[in-house]
Amino acid sequence: MAITYSLVPADWTVDNITGNIRYIGNGHNGASPSYATVIQLHRWLGQLSDDQAPANISDKMYIPIPKASDRSTDNIITLVNGFNVDATAIEHLYDGSIIQYGGDDIWDGIVNFGSANVQIQMIQDGALVTNDYWNYNYGAACDSTDGTGEYLDDTGGFTGLTLLGYTILNTTDLCKGIALSNTNDQVTFRSTTELTGGTNNYNTSADTYLLGVPLNPDSGQGISHRFMIKVRENGADIDGRRLVGMCRRLGNTFAWFPINGTSRGNNVLALSDSQDLNFDTSPQTVIGTTWDSEFSGEDLGFQQFDVDDDGNDEDYFGKLTWTGSHDINDLFQRAMGETADHNGTGTDYTVHGLDGEVLRGVTHSCGYDGEAGAIVVSDYDMLVWGTYIDHDVPTGSFAVGEVIVDADPSGGTPPTFYATILSIDTSEDSMVVYIDSGTIGNTTQFWGITSGADAETTSDPTEVTNGGVLHVLANDDTNDILYVQVLKGLMPGDDDVLYYAGTSLGAADHTDYLLVANEVDTITEYSLSRTAPYIGVSTGTALIGAHGVGVDNDPGVLSATDKVVPLGETTPISPPLSVTNTYSGLSTTNDQILVVATDGFTTDINGDPTVGAAYFTIATALTTGAEVTVTVDQDLSETDIDTWLPSTGYISIVNDEGLVVDHVYSGYATGPNTFTITSHDFSGSGVNDSVAIGNYCFVYQMHVVTTALTGGAVTSVEVNAIPGSTPDSGTMRIVNDDGFHIRHPYSLYVDATDIFTITSADFSGDGLTEQVSIGSGAYISYIDKAAALASETFAAVYDVDLNLTVVVRDGDGTPIKEDKKRHTFTNSNATHGITRTSDT
Repeated sequence: MAITYSLVPADWTVDNITGNIRYIGNGHNGASPSYATVIQLHRWLGQLSDDQAPANISDKMYIPIPKASDRSTDNIITLVNGFNVDATAIEHLYDGSIIQYGGDDIWDGIVNFGSANVQIQMIQDGALVTNDYWNYNYGAACDSTDGTGEYLDDTGGFTGLTLLGYTILNTTDLCKGIALSNTNDQVTFRSTTELTGGTNNYNTSADTYLLGVPLNPDSGQGISHRFMIKVRENGADIDGRRLVGMCRRLGNTFAWFPINGTSRGNNVLALSDSQDLNFDTSPQTVIGTTWDSEFSGEDLGFQQFDVDDDGNDEDYFGKLTWTGSHDINDLFQRAMGETADHNGTGTDYTVHGLDGEVLRGVTHSCGYDGEAGAIVVSDYDMLVWGTYIDHDVPTGSFAVGEVIVDADPSGGTPPTFYATILSIDTSEDSMVVYIDSGTIGNTTQFWGITSGADAETTSDPTEVTNGGVLHVLANDDTNDILYVQVLKGLMPGDDDVLYYAGTSLGAADHTDYLLVANEVDTITEYSLSRTAPYIGVSTGTALIGAHGVGVDNDPGVLSATDKVVPLGETTPISPPLSVTNTYSGLSTTNDQILVVATDGFTTDINGDPTVGAAYFTIATALTTGAEVTVTVDQDLSETDIDTWLPSTGYISIVNDEGLVVDHVYSGYATGPNTFTITSHDFSGSGVNDSVAIGNYCFVYQMHVVTTALTGGAVTSVEVNAIPGSTPDSGTMRIVNDDGFHIRHPYSLYVDATDIFTITSADFSGDGLTEQVSIGSGAYISYIDKAAALASETFAAVYDVDLNLTVVVRDGDGTPIKEDKKRHTFTNSNATHGITRTSDT
């Protein structure tokens, strides 16, 4: 194959009767295609036009014939006197703009400064430009079959080429992949599972293929592509000449680059890609049927859930998750797979209601009010704004995207009004349009240039500057806030009308609408990363999520190293840190293990670490009839004690009869080491007995409040405050009125109400089923069981450091001395060995 990057006269014809300038040379994958700059075309036309006679019957340009083109610059050429090019000719021109039909049709030049092997897809008017001819410049046929999918064979077909990193598309099977290396006769792909999108996903004899070597490169200038895109047609700009260039090859890094309205001449893209080192799974797996079934959540729309475990739900669009054995980097790869370049391969995904290749994320948000009709905006609906035109019953059927004008295209009168149809309501006979130029009034007839349909306006349209189509990614209908991606046109302004289009612009309901309302929530534009997929960035082990993208907060999906950004926010948040403590060296025969909270400083009567409470000794006897101060020997300013004690609560005091009496304290002072209690009579007997110096008193980790536990089937316990780092489920001990510390499993708790949900328990009897009065102590038992494994663990979300006491006992067949010691639960996983000392 020999490509010529200059104008080859034999590849072109000109007809002065029709004005047609046509390319007739080889196609892109032919033996010898040619490509010319726009200035070369202009110079050639000029050379023909000064001939005394036509050179041949294919050349009908000579001096009596009106000229064919004008030059503004070397990069801006206007065809005049009815001369014109078609789409095929444009594919063989580059480096500037072609203007024809008096400016009704314009193609502008695109130049990409980027990596030589990048593949570029273009988004125009809210959709993918399907003919990406600019990505391929060579084609041929395989000459043998490789059933593994790792190779493509074509004897001599790759002589002189270096194809590392280039895409090869099998146009028969529609599979494609990225080359790892090549010889003169064979291309080797990155792996046997690299090819995707096809029926077989391997190359067979006589399959045709295209090499993804971009057109019209200039390696010396760092230019990978030069090509042209039609930006104006039938007298109206196509979506305001806005374009988005993207590179999204599966397995490579992603990028996108906007052109917010092309100019005449060349318009620059800056797109490069390279192998993504965090994409470490085969492409066939990432978009294969197994992962199709195991990953989900990209179709859920507006979601609310609590990622950072602060008790308040955040807002997101979608709730990405998985089943099976996966990690967060797999989720990142899956999001890339669903939104990668599948153009021409038939494996497109719908992601958050859009073609995955079009999805970029939330570009804007706005508040709304003034709902009219029966409007119910669902996630993934479209809303349209622009100039509303109601009309009589049309002759023929208008089409979304076509240009309407106020003069019959078949007549000789030039139009004065040009607009593009954004949406159509056939039941109401109305449309919403984006006006390019001119105005339109009541009882004005208008025509569709493409469809030929015509109708007459039935009222004077209230003309709006600009217009657009919004895709709703999330509708917070509680707070009346829309989170959208602008598909076409621009974001509306305050008080603009958004008409309901549902999922089809051609079947809109314009009687249903709402108003943009800054007083509800100000219009906000969000900055999207131009070098990452919509989900965000992966480090390989953690996700740095993009704005608003929801990822499941269930354990095992997000971890504390991941970051997400809720809708409407800019500051990333992370899930809480889950920490595991392991206790090793246990015997599964008779060991009992108890891990409970301690204040970390005080000791019990035996000098051992305390269990579930801070222990104090009385420093001043309590003997009078109206005691309000309890003084203890311990230093209440000691950090561990001060951290343990609630500012108000209950202190349990052992009196001289051995009774434990709970007393409300309203505060404590660290200087005199005193608790201020509700006045109590210590001059009598029973619960009013005196308290001698040296008696014990203690403050539990928690105490029961509001409601005593007295019933026969109690399922909830309200405490004064649930401490940080409490496991989501587990066991707790509650001290009943007979002094027994009874174990109760709990399945959940609510921080906001400080209520535990416990397994139904009887508190209506005596002894082990005795009631629990308000003020009775309670504490979490982080492990509380007979050892079932040689190592027992508990995991909890880390909020604060916890001082813990671990108790291990075995008094049966091979008894050991009690092992009782303290340690601290911190923000790091830890293993604690059990000391086994024989007691025989």
